[in-house]
Amino acid sequence: MASLNEAERARQQQSEYLRKLGAHAIAVEPVKTRPRKRDHAGGGFVVVAYFDRKPADPLPESLEVRSGKKRMKVPLTLRLAPKFQLE
Repeated sequence: MASLNEAERARQQQSEYLRKLGAHAIAVEPVKTRPRKRDHAGGGFVVVAYFDRKPADPLPESLEVRSGKKRMKVPLTLRLAPKFQLE
């Protein structure tokens, strides 16, 4: 899992790429996981891309983000939801 800062950085750096694939909204959301014996946190953050319909091209499981010389992978999740329409 990624930290909030890493997930926000991935959302900012990769939002144009996700929009070209058809995402109408991109968010960062917390994820709770069962903590392992060595992992006390038991959670983290993911980037969530919202689409009207399933994209034709498969999405990667994670987004690569750079912070200086350091590269990290942030999990990416797809959610299907209709685009908001004003009435």
